[in-house]
Amino acid sequence: MKSGRYSSALKCAYRLLEEEETCISNSSYSFLTESYAKLWTLKLNLLLKIGLIDLVAKELEHFDNDWFIQLFSHDNTVSSFLPFSLRIIHAVIPSMQGKTHESLDRLNKLNKIIDQILSTSLSIQGTRVWRARKLNVLEMILHVTTSASYFELALQTCFLMLAHLGAFAEDEDSEFIQKQRRNLIGKLGKLYLLMGQTVLSQKSFEKYLQLFDANSASYQLESLLCKTYAAVAHANYGLAVQLLEEALQIDPTNVTVRHNFSSAFLQGADEP
Repeated sequence: MKSGRYSSALKCAYRLLEEEETCISNSSYSFLTESYAKLWTLKLNLLLKIGLIDLVAKELEHFDNDWFIQLFSHDNTVSSFLPFSLRIIHAVIPSMQGKTHESLDRLNKLNKIIDQILSTSLSIQGTRVWRARKLNVLEMILHVTTSASYFELALQTCFLMLAHLGAFAEDEDSEFIQKQRRNLIGKLGKLYLLMGQTVLSQKSFEKYLQLFDANSASYQLESLLCKTYAAVAHANYGLAVQLLEEALQIDPTNVTVRHNFSSAFLQGADEP
């Protein structure tokens, strides 16, 4: 997997699943065991890497109603045999097939369940785990709504995520929280641009840039990118290309810059 040989890794995953199924059939265990669910998650992630989305959706049917297995509680924590990432795949896969509303229904249902869990008396560690999972679900909702051009919903989700970050304790990886908050503020700037609200977009980008060291290369790079987004929003692709050329001089290997440069260049080439 580390070398990107996903097809070979997928064959290994299938073989491991066959062995696991043989062990289950020869024992008194039920269909669903922890190791079996983990192998399924690995297999589905590999199928997604290869781009076999319809096959992933078909494979998920194998679980039937086991998505609704009651979460069990022990030592003030709440657990499940199903890996949380498998639940995320199950929720997001319809959006990859053009069924945006079905994905949002599943994600919102998952979000409500997490809220119910967080309302119970959990251990400190349990609370941290489920807060992080809620953030993960909100990130998926943001991704799905943005991809479907539901910008109002995406905007609301951004604000929900910012509010949720405020619930994290100060000792919970403050660097991670600061980075998440900064990225969300930058996302707000892009969403406002897509909605045609240039003044609010500019304010968000200014707030976003204030979270960087003004003397750093990162600040210079992000400043150019913010100007690029505004240029693209006004269909000024020539200016966007110039700004991205400057950004490439700062960091020639930056994937975001290179991707945006290609897009802006192609858009500019299509202009009369």
